[in-house]
Amino acid sequence: MLKRHLMVFSGLLVVLGCSLPAQAERREDSAADAMHKAQIMIRRLSMQKSELQAESSQLSARVNELEDKVAGLESGLEKSRKKLGKAEKNNDRLVGRIRNDSDKYKQLLEKYRDVSQTLRSAMRDNNLLVNAVQERSQWTEQCRTQNEKMFKASLDLLDQYKNKTVAQVIKGKEPVLGLGRVELETAIQDYRFRLEDLTVTPYQPSTPMPSQASISQRTDSDR
Repeated sequence: MLKRHLMVFSGLLVVLGCSLPAQAERREDSAADAMHKAQIMIRRLSMQKSELQAESSQLSARVNELEDKVAGLESGLEKSRKKLGKAEKNNDRLVGRIRNDSDKYKQLLEKYRDVSQTLRSAMRDNNLLVNAVQERSQWTEQCRTQNEKMFKASLDLLDQYKNKTVAQVIKGKEPVLGLGRVELETAIQDYRFRLEDLTVTPYQPSTPMPSQASISQRTDSDR
């Protein structure tokens, strides 16, 4: 029994002794493979690191570029805001000036209308005055003509009786019949008729004259 166990144990030792070098060799091969794989992975990681560093540098440069652009845009935006503020102030001033000019224009237009109305009234009154002056001139000329005729008639009557006495005028050439008195009365009546024919009617303007009050009112409004 004991021998059998010893034999089994001896056989196991032999088998174990034979398998140890093979296992050691397999372990060395596995370690070499693992080392090789690790080296490959390290190289890949190194390459990826380099690529990432390059990309990081590019991104950093891009970020710096964008930051510079943003700073420039912010500066331009601030300038634009200032310009906009000035433009708004100028626009407000222009709007105020336009409103003021519009009010002045309305006042001038209203004054122009008043002046135009006054001018039309003045021209109408001036035409009335011109017509009145013309009519008065015609009336005066008519009076002068009539006065000249009346004066001539008076001279004719005086010439007719200037060398005769009152008695001669009354008696005339036919004292018995009394024809001298009749002749004198006829002459006097004829002279009276001639005077009546030469009498000029008082001047009456055909158009109403502008009143002094209306003229004074327009003068005050023009002032």
